[in-house]
Amino acid sequence: MERPARARTWYGGADVDHRPVMTLQETPMLKTIAIAAALAAAVPAVAQTVEIDEVFSSATTVEYTAQVAGTYPARNEVLVKNANGNQFALPVAAGTDLSVWRTNEVLNVVITQGAVTEISPSSVATPEASFSVLTEDVPGAPEDSVVRSVTASVPAASITVTETTVTFIGPDGMERTAPIAAGVTVEEISGEFVTVTYYDAVDISRQ
Repeated sequence: MERPARARTWYGGADVDHRPVMTLQETPMLKTIAIAAALAAAVPAVAQTVEIDEVFSSATTVEYTAQVAGTYPARNEVLVKNANGNQFALPVAAGTDLSVWRTNEVLNVVITQGAVTEISPSSVATPEASFSVLTEDVPGAPEDSVVRSVTASVPAASITVTETTVTFIGPDGMERTAPIAAGVTVEEISGEFVTVTYYDAVDISRQ
């Protein structure tokens, strides 16, 4: 598999410059997360042993509208803001003409949630996220969507784990439920923040 390009972003807030990591501390969502983190409890840790062909076999979707807050043509990314006050970067298909996308333009965003491949103790005590865009087709992903592998640091208290699924707050501030990838093992860990690694597919359309 071809190694994907690496991109980093932060979720929540209003800082829209071109730094690799955007420090966006003052949104209501982040304040809520900070409170929830104080209640953190032990959650299962999932080790990554998955097949890429299976990550969308039990996918769910999250849909919402968002507004354009900025564009990064060199990285094929658009910075968006949604109704909960979050600002975050999303990938667009290579070759997309972002020069015609206007600030505050309304977008339709559909996230197809793939499998969680790992849950582990977080090395940071803040809610941040990074992603890698896959350059090859992935079975089960919607046509024309951009598939990415996402690693997000989230409060342990915001995660609910069952035998087959993980429910957590995504980088967009929206709750999502993802299947645990087949073939993983589970062990107990604890801590205020947990790193969740998963696949999703992003489809953005202009209204």
